[in-house]
Amino acid sequence: MEFEIKNLTLYNDLVFTKDDKNPIMKAEELSVFTNNVKKNDMNPDRSKYLTKGKWCGYGLMPEASLNAGCEPDGVIPAGKYLFVQFFIGQEDEAKNQALREAAAEAIALEGTWHEVSLQDTVYVRTLDEGGKKVCQLFRGTGEKPD
Repeated sequence: MEFEIKNLTLYNDLVFTKDDKNPIMKAEELSVFTNNVKKNDMNPDRSKYLTKGKWCGYGLMPEASLNAGCEPDGVIPAGKYLFVQFFIGQEDEAKNQALREAAAEAIALEGTWHEVSLQDTVYVRTLDEGGKKVCQLFRGTGEKPD
């Protein structure tokens, strides 16, 4: 599958929590992974692009705040990212994981091609849009929004 990698600027943090006593959107979830491919690895196994996965909960409603005393379980910080979005299936998790790994590889290769130094954290956001699952991957460049 071919992916269209975009440059994306997030001007505000996207906040996620596992605590459903907060105003959350269950149609939006975040998992965070670590890219474990080293710069000199010329033929890495695709699974190294998404390692040490951790589920971070559901998206906080826009314009809402976490309840008092509650900390976020995950945040995609405001900043500049290489970004990709694609549809995934509802049932076949092995196929979905293969798609996510291929997308993570595509982002890494795009960063290498354009000589962009990417952070090792890979944010994987999943959304329900009109009965379809959309997957988004973000890899930060370390730059802050203008």
